[in-house]
Amino acid sequence: MIVIDRYDPRKDKEEILEIFEDFIENKSYFFSYKERFESELNKRVLDLKYRNSIILARENGKIVGAGFVSTYIDILGKENCVIHQVMTKKEDSYKRSIEERIIRELMKYVKTT
Repeated sequence: MIVIDRYDPRKDKEEILEIFEDFIENKSYFFSYKERFESELNKRVLDLKYRNSIILARENGKIVGAGFVSTYIDILGKENCVIHQVMTKKEDSYKRSIEERIIRELMKYVKTT
């Protein structure tokens, strides 16, 4: 059973980095650096609003997906948000709706904040 959860920097960081590496290697159309991702992840941990916007999907205690949202203020002063690519490992992504469940949880978070 897949459970949607929030990011805990003390115990989830290594698993998210593993998912990032697998995602970039097997599923992404662009290349990114692990060091840059880890640096951004460390910055987000310092701000509770951004840390809570990291949504994880767990199955039997193992992280099988992660999603991120960022907010910004546009030129007119209106607050907007961007849901970034939802990351899953290649073997976990087929017909399991992990990405959809993470996106739905991110949308709920955006609406409530």
